Amino acid sequence: MFKSKYANLPECMSKFDENGVRTETRIRIAHYKTQEEVDALAAEGFVAHTDADFDKYLGNNTDGKTYRYDAGTNAPKEYVHVPTVAELYPAKKAELKAARDAEEVAPLEYNGKMFDYDIKSVIKLNEAHDDLIVNGGTQPWICADNTTTVLTAEDIAQIKHLGKVRSNDLHLKYFQLKTQAEAAETVEELNAINW
Repeated sequence: MFKSKYANLPECMSKFDENGVRTETRIRIAHYKTQEEVDALAAEGFVAHTDADFDKYLGNNTDGKTYRYDAGTNAPKEYVHVPTVAELYPAKKAELKAARDAEEVAPLEYNGKMFDYDIKSVIKLNEAHDDLIVNGGTQPWICADNTTTVLTAEDIAQIKHLGKVRSNDLHLKYFQLKTQAEAAETVEELNAINW
């Protein structure tokens, strides 16, 4: 059986950053052919490994996992990404904003009745208010629970005022929570901020 004169040299040598991510690779025969060349690469920070390990560092493996170099074991180690605060912040901000927006269009209570306050309902309230200011009188209204009531211009003005106050309170709450989220230094601190 034929044995290559290079068989005693490592198959591959790679450099890794502080996180174990491969940054450079040298291949036997293509980049080194002697033990002296191997020693020189090792002095530059290259680490010897097999072709199979090289495939893991490249992601050419059948298990679908990600691997990084572990200096403690001098071998590939499964890597599971743990998101940083900076990576998680946009989702937290969106979560807070969605909670604010949902509450902002929730029905409002006025005089023991619940009134829809989504954008379409606010437009109808504004139109009814304008009409009552010009023409006077009252306006029959269907409430959020499908009961009916009669509104005056003053009633509608009060409903709109309640909506404005609620909206302002919600935006202030959002601003305070967003500011806390921006200041969070750990994932745990960020996760503790909830609407």
